[in-house]
Amino acid sequence: MLSYLKDCLNYPEKLIEENVPDSILKCLTYTQDPDQFSLIVDAVKVLISTPSLLDNLMSCGILQSLGQILKMNDDVSILHTAIQLIQFMTENNTSLLKPIASLKSGLFSILCEIVKGVYQNEIRTSVCHLLESFCLADEKCTENLIQFQVCPICLPNVLEIQDHDFTEAYLSLLVPVSLLDSGLVAIKREKPIEEIMKIVAAATCEKCVYKCLVALKRLADKSRKNKTLLLELNAIAIFSSCQNLLKNTEVATLCQDLLDGLLVKVNHNQDNKITVRTLQHPTIENNFQVFWCQNKFRLLLTVKLNNSEWSGCKFHKTSVHFSFVLNDGVKQTVDYELFDEVVVEKCAVCIQNNEIILSFCKAEFEYWPRLLQDKYKPTNLHVDFDKIVDSDDSGSEEVEADEENLFTLQVVVKKPLIKLKKLSSCDVDEEAEKKDPLPVDSAKSDEDSLENSDFEEYDRFNIFNTKYA
Repeated sequence: MLSYLKDCLNYPEKLIEENVPDSILKCLTYTQDPDQFSLIVDAVKVLISTPSLLDNLMSCGILQSLGQILKMNDDVSILHTAIQLIQFMTENNTSLLKPIASLKSGLFSILCEIVKGVYQNEIRTSVCHLLESFCLADEKCTENLIQFQVCPICLPNVLEIQDHDFTEAYLSLLVPVSLLDSGLVAIKREKPIEEIMKIVAAATCEKCVYKCLVALKRLADKSRKNKTLLLELNAIAIFSSCQNLLKNTEVATLCQDLLDGLLVKVNHNQDNKITVRTLQHPTIENNFQVFWCQNKFRLLLTVKLNNSEWSGCKFHKTSVHFSFVLNDGVKQTVDYELFDEVVVEKCAVCIQNNEIILSFCKAEFEYWPRLLQDKYKPTNLHVDFDKIVDSDDSGSEEVEADEENLFTLQVVVKKPLIKLKKLSSCDVDEEAEKKDPLPVDSAKSDEDSLENSDFEEYDRFNIFNTKYA
């Protein structure tokens, strides 16, 4: 049979005319010699190139035969050749992806077992690349990949092997997996998400980090809860550090997109407005403190920076945006959605070293119950009493708007009531004596007073003081 195949390969037309798919598959399945196996694979490729003969190969069970070869053989050369044959089949005929991905053939499940099993790392690497091409071409393959718990559940086990090529090939599967909702659910489980963040934090391989960041970007864009999860995993510090380590690369750009994307849109049903606020995190809040105060006309916002440099601010009708740069060059931005509207043209900024004062002119002259439209209060937001000056009490209920002193507020402070001195029992007696001094006779002792009393009229048993005839 082998000599016949050699002759046929010199004359492919003869091989096509003879139509021997069944015999070839038997040789393909049971051949243990790598050279002979390679020869048979070349013959199969010729048959696959002819649509009619491909149908015959499929009906004879070529997918099952390839699955058996991958499962039973230990020879690296034979396994590599079989994987290359599968790759050749799908590249020349994409319609084969569906039967390969189906559970009926068993081939896809065997490929998944190779990734999860104890095969040599170079074989597992080749299978990962093969599965990646399947998933990018057919979503069903990605669903099966998640169903068989190949990616990302096995990520901790893959990292324990410490084989860079295999790890990089495995992380390539994260890209198609993150396109599906079920894939994102699997990614944000405790072990996978922690391992992914560790890879980004280490930033040892640009390709590996990029694939992880692509998955994290899709995760963050999916929902607000996912962004909160990333912040709980110290994402701000990790992305900033990775951006500094891998400057001027696609990774740095993606890190910046993730940092900018940690803004959550909150829908307020009562006014149908979309407000944007920064999800505060201890790493961010340690960089600045905010103090605010108000009167009916104006509001002051004082930003005190810690080890950072002011970058600028921009006023809007219902919000304010400001930014600053940390010592390590990382730029932080903060968006505050204000409780009510302000007059942008009458707002101002005053910079004093590391203290920046933002002065807002209220559109409606009234007190605000809080600074932000969202009831969420950042932990670094405080009330500022230093910018308030008591006004002269001229009898008016409220001070007038002061357009000259934009960075100092005047408020009317009512005079406090006179506080009464708390008197002790001795003081009470002295006060009583001053108001109603005792008569001279009252200074006598109790015994003297008893001598002058009428004992005959006193009956200790007559508690109601009843008079009897």
